[in-house]
Amino acid sequence: MIYVVRHGQTDWNLEGRFQGRIDIPLNEKGKSQAKKTKEKLEGIKFDKVFSSPLKRALETAKIITDEPIDIDDRIIERCNGQLEGKLKTECENMVDFTDENEVKLGIESLPDFRGRITSFFDELCEKSDIISLHCPLTPETEHIINKKSLDKMKEGVIIINCSRGGLINTYDLIAELSTGKIGGVGLDVYEHEEDYFLMDMSGSYKRDKNLSLLISMPNVIITAHQAFFTSEALNKIASDTCQNIKDIFETGTCQNELKGE
Repeated sequence: MIYVVRHGQTDWNLEGRFQGRIDIPLNEKGKSQAKKTKEKLEGIKFDKVFSSPLKRALETAKIITDEPIDIDDRIIERCNGQLEGKLKTECENMVDFTDENEVKLGIESLPDFRGRITSFFDELCEKSDIISLHCPLTPETEHIINKKSLDKMKEGVIIINCSRGGLINTYDLIAELSTGKIGGVGLDVYEHEEDYFLMDMSGSYKRDKNLSLLISMPNVIITAHQAFFTSEALNKIASDTCQNIKDIFETGTCQNELKGE
């Protein structure tokens, strides 16, 4: 199984500054976030641990695990060129980070960024028995699981998606399930779920052909965006919410506060 963990908070994250290759260490909250991640991953034995060479990433990895850490330059953060350290609010119109070929002010182009990450990801795919997705859906991660990546995976690989449905190309997934290449799939999300998940469909004839096909497969489990629905998770949500409210009233802030840029 592959666990993808983002580094903890730095002062530049807190201040809303562009942060790519400049080596900014974790702040106290970042260290606390890494310790909490360690607690959540307690008991898991990692066969291999990889990190970007930057301090904040390496420090996060060292807090989480005592296992040896392999440094791989392919997973270093995207270079922001001359924007490094500048406030995002001051520079938001200076470059277009969504433009495939944007290299103004020395930022790393999206094809170059994707190329090195894809190289690293493909290598992991070739060696992994179980691939579990836990990352946001962005233009860079959309359909990260597709025919090309599936072709590189082991025979009988198990794929789990608890993040966003759009990370997986459903057509390619079904095609590889049909050939027997994939041993099993667990989906809590689906890329067209908004019309079906968490909806009462008992009186409707509306159906999604691909979703129906996936549900019918014996080696596919779909939990319809409800995998979190456990006693432990609900108790945690309730206790954290109450603690946040208490902290706001008593101190004016809380550990889980979200601040707009």
